[in-house]
Amino acid sequence: MTHRALGPVNYKRGDATSGAGAAGVTVIGTSPSENTTTSTTLATLKTITLTSNVATDGGCVVTGLWRKGSGAAAHAGIGLAIGGSGSATVFSATEILTDRTMGATSNAAEDGYFSFTIWQRASSYLHGAMADIYGSTAAAGTNTPFGATATEILNEAISTITITGLVTSASITLGVSNVTVHSLAGA
Repeated sequence: MTHRALGPVNYKRGDATSGAGAAGVTVIGTSPSENTTTSTTLATLKTITLTSNVATDGGCVVTGLWRKGSGAAAHAGIGLAIGGSGSATVFSATEILTDRTMGATSNAAEDGYFSFTIWQRASSYLHGAMADIYGSTAAAGTNTPFGATATEILNEAISTITITGLVTSASITLGVSNVTVHSLAGA
């Protein structure tokens, strides 16, 4: 799988000629280094403090790369937690491990990408999130988006993003790298 950097992204919405009502997509957090785990229980892989908070009338997209090393016929899962004045798990790594296996159960190295999207939040509208995880083999991910856990997403500004993970055998390594957080400006 070849990955190509696309460079800075600055999308605008609204009147393209006057900029009226323009809002954009802005990078508000990055962590390019690789972090790994061989833990069979939930482990924190990355915590990113955002350069500006994600307001409730906006959202964010968290993207990155994942890999599973060889060493056992086992697979992995990653998850997403958010923080503000409180904290909440948006996507459970254990649930992803069960429902959306990352990596085949064969003894093989695999890799792919992940994307977590959190939409605007308001009272009674606190489950607006989806995940997309894709891998280098058919068994490594179906590229099918799925919704957030039963836990409500915080109805407050988000100031930190945490990527969690675990593996089904300590003989394999789960790694994540090139994590970027993009804000989606509100209306």
